[in-house]
Amino acid sequence: MSLAFEADLTRTATFMMTREDGMGIADTFPSILFEMGGHHGLSHSGNSEGGYLNWSRYDQFLNSRLAYFMNRLENIQEGNGTALDNTILLYGSGCSSTHNFKNLPLILAGGKNMGLKHGSYINYEDKLPMNNMHYSILKALGIKVDSFGDSNGTLTEIFG
Repeated sequence: MSLAFEADLTRTATFMMTREDGMGIADTFPSILFEMGGHHGLSHSGNSEGGYLNWSRYDQFLNSRLAYFMNRLENIQEGNGTALDNTILLYGSGCSSTHNFKNLPLILAGGKNMGLKHGSYINYEDKLPMNNMHYSILKALGIKVDSFGDSNGTLTEIFG
């Protein structure tokens, strides 16, 4: 994806490592790499037989891939900054705990030249629709829409 950005072949990309439901490749990945079981099984393993340790190793692997991608974008110079400055990255999971889709663990990164403010942790405590973030991203990208899904505003504390 970073090569596609560097070659200016696209400005939009979506990448999903695995599904979180234990179906398809998610049932075997990361066991292919680490021989520790699939993602869904790890999330339900508790602390028996190193379950939490293996799950944390898996999360560490995923986060190392994000860091690698961000470093690649940071090293691509373009216009008034880097590809990372001109890209908004949304990284995370569709579940925060077992089968719970609230209080999602997400990272919003990059986008310095699009008004994204950095260096904060915000817990909305399920008070706002998740689509407020998606709506804020669309507005930062200059896409003119009145709303996105059930959004009811923008996240002004994240986007200046």
